[in-house]
Amino acid sequence: MNLLFKPTKHCFSHKALFIVIIFSLLFISGGTRSFAQRVTPFQSGSYVPVLSSLRDFAPAPKGIYLLSYLYWVSPQSFYDRNGNKLSNVNIDLPVDVPGIGDNIADLYPKARAFMGNITLYYSSPEIKQLGNAKYSFILGPSFQMSRYEVNATIGEEEINKKGGISGYGDFFLQPLGLSWSFDNKIDVSFYYSLYLPTASYQTGADNNLGTGHITHQLQIPFLAYANNQATAFLIAPTLEFNGKLIDRDVKPGSRLSLEYGVSQYLSERFEIEVMNAHNWQIGNDKGEDAWWLNTPFQARDRQNLVSVGLNAWSWAERLQMRFKYVWTYGARQNVANNFFSASLFFDPHWLTKQKRVNAIID
Repeated sequence: MNLLFKPTKHCFSHKALFIVIIFSLLFISGGTRSFAQRVTPFQSGSYVPVLSSLRDFAPAPKGIYLLSYLYWVSPQSFYDRNGNKLSNVNIDLPVDVPGIGDNIADLYPKARAFMGNITLYYSSPEIKQLGNAKYSFILGPSFQMSRYEVNATIGEEEINKKGGISGYGDFFLQPLGLSWSFDNKIDVSFYYSLYLPTASYQTGADNNLGTGHITHQLQIPFLAYANNQATAFLIAPTLEFNGKLIDRDVKPGSRLSLEYGVSQYLSERFEIEVMNAHNWQIGNDKGEDAWWLNTPFQARDRQNLVSVGLNAWSWAERLQMRFKYVWTYGARQNVANNFFSASLFFDPHWLTKQKRVNAIID
């Protein structure tokens, strides 16, 4: 199929899930106020690989498009720097944490989250002065809700915390996207994006919805097509460069993601896809308030993700429904999550009413 779209990337906070899964009790329990204003060592970026559909990385025909993504997230377990699962276990902390000590017993965290965004996407006609490149621009506000429960024993005190948070997430902006197509066989794109820290964030708070820092993102996806574009292959590296937290002298390390996969149209309406991705922290955290530097808490996290998706055109070339399941494996210093997403793409034909013609699938 020759109708390809690129939605927003996803602006929910990994940091909030880290806090919920293992360190939430460190920041919200009444006996840990001395630690509450300290920054968590589990910093993160903003981009989550494989949540977008594979062909969303490709240039779209001229037009303005609307997309809505909904995600249900089920964090499974936290894995330490060595890949050991930490869930419903005793934890000997590698350092004596103020207000906590050096042991957490019988830790049992549970959490669920729901997130979504509504995206406005503009794609230009080919620009001859740029080698027939297409320019794209994206606005992507987001929102999220989550519920959590943490049970643990700290010293002789038993802790049980339940709660929930909801509100607007960080704002996604892609001011610059350039894409080149070559004989309907190869697409190459460059996307520069920003995650703006518009969501609520305060160091030590238990109701944070954002990362608390700006993220600059560079992405260069490559797509190759076969079978008259019925088959698509993707490889997409993504770099993230994070700014300082808005209220502390901490700058989270930069990150690298690598996504690859294959998409296959079974008919003019139905498409399946499989994607895999790797996400690494490649730069060290920095700053005067990064207390975990030169301690065993200092580690570069990583995770791998795999997804299976089904897309269906319920209204030919106008309305597409997408369903995707994602799970994490090989996590280190990170949370293993399961995701389910349901999303809609809609072409309102605001710029043109000319019917777009798909490539014929033999």
